[in-house]
Amino acid sequence: MKSSQPRSATEPASALASRRATWLLLALGLLPRAEAAEMLATGRNQFGQTSAPLATAQATAVIAGWDFNLAVDAAGNVVGWGRDEEGRSTPPPDLGRFICLSAGMSHTLAVLANGQVTGWGSNTDGLITIPPNLPPSLAVAAGAFHSLALLHDGTVAAWGFQGNQRTQPPATLRKVIAIAAGRDHSLALKADGTVTAWGLNDAGQSQVPPGLDQVVAIAAGGSHSLALRRNGSVVAWGDREFGQASVPSDLQDVVAIAAGLQHSLALKKDGTIRAWGSNANNQLDLPGAGFTSISAGANHSLALRGGPLLATAPSSGTYFAGSEATLQANSSDALATYQWLHNGELIPGANNPTLKLPALTPSHAGRYTVRISNAQGTTLTPAATLAVRGRPRPSLQRHADGTASLLVADEFDQPISPQSAPDYHLLISPNLQDWSPHPFPPRSENGQLRFDDSSAASAPSRFYKIIQD
Repeated sequence: MKSSQPRSATEPASALASRRATWLLLALGLLPRAEAAEMLATGRNQFGQTSAPLATAQATAVIAGWDFNLAVDAAGNVVGWGRDEEGRSTPPPDLGRFICLSAGMSHTLAVLANGQVTGWGSNTDGLITIPPNLPPSLAVAAGAFHSLALLHDGTVAAWGFQGNQRTQPPATLRKVIAIAAGRDHSLALKADGTVTAWGLNDAGQSQVPPGLDQVVAIAAGGSHSLALRRNGSVVAWGDREFGQASVPSDLQDVVAIAAGLQHSLALKKDGTIRAWGSNANNQLDLPGAGFTSISAGANHSLALRGGPLLATAPSSGTYFAGSEATLQANSSDALATYQWLHNGELIPGANNPTLKLPALTPSHAGRYTVRISNAQGTTLTPAATLAVRGRPRPSLQRHADGTASLLVADEFDQPISPQSAPDYHLLISPNLQDWSPHPFPPRSENGQLRFDDSSAASAPSRFYKIIQD
């Protein structure tokens, strides 16, 4: 069923099953590559999606959509191939510099260098109608019928088709460092290494396994979900009809994951790829070694090889201003050289596996990638998202009736609210030794949090402290 057909927010199961699709978020920080990479494309070729044009011989990154693909060269130019209905695989000629791309079922999203989001392809259900006044974004995720953006404050914006609540992230979702959009569900990776999911859950794709933690990467497929843990293991949940959520029991040392319609991919430290799920179109046939990145479309797979193997990718995180962040990327090649980039721009002197960023400011926020090079070529690491939050700035107001109010502003004067800062809590003490939580939640007032203390009038002394979970 074509995505342009009308749908209601309460589609019957038969209608959902009739138009299963896939996409996957592959959000990339883009950077130059010293040598050309070899690309392997396998799987269904109905629209030429596995017949790459010659221009992709200079690819630095590849992004697989439903039945089309995009490749980025060393200069940041984008070439597309495969299905091009409504221009989904044809980027605008004036796109300019961007820091992130994501291909969905029928549309593509990009984050420009200034944090603005743009898109091309199908606009059914407003897929590429970017919300007015959308704040600057760090990453995007293109689903089948919905779109996501990760904002600088760690929240997620969503738009497109509203069925199955796919455009309604949980109200308390904060501290997000990565996002992924599936067919009818979405995933968010939080700074504490846990995963939140929402949207359709008919196959358990939005039911995160209890106790899942230490996650460093996520991928959303047709009706299944993948999570890569810090120890190199993979956890999957959701539809198991074709084994796409049945992780091989001996799988370990994984550095990247990708999810297709009914298949899954894992890139290992040794440069080999493990694939499982449906192989109806030979999309699991990725033999050999030396691979450095992977991407999964609906019924096809893409992989790049050439350059050093990736042992450790930089990790995303959320930090308070003034603190220090340490990012790290490693290759198994001891002779490899390193070059860090911030939003695609070279960081002068950042030529070590470890990058330390002392005294963080808002200017440090963005996407960090590493160019790791040896005699065979250059490997592009997955991007790490770094978000910088302002510290709380409290002020006390005493009222004529003896009550008090504590106002909490952001040190960078960014608007905050109980929704955007649910982790701020007020503690009260009569003596600076015994502290108890304030029993009432704050409210919004002129872009600040306001805690009202009605019992202050009867207290001989009162002390306040703002804490953050």
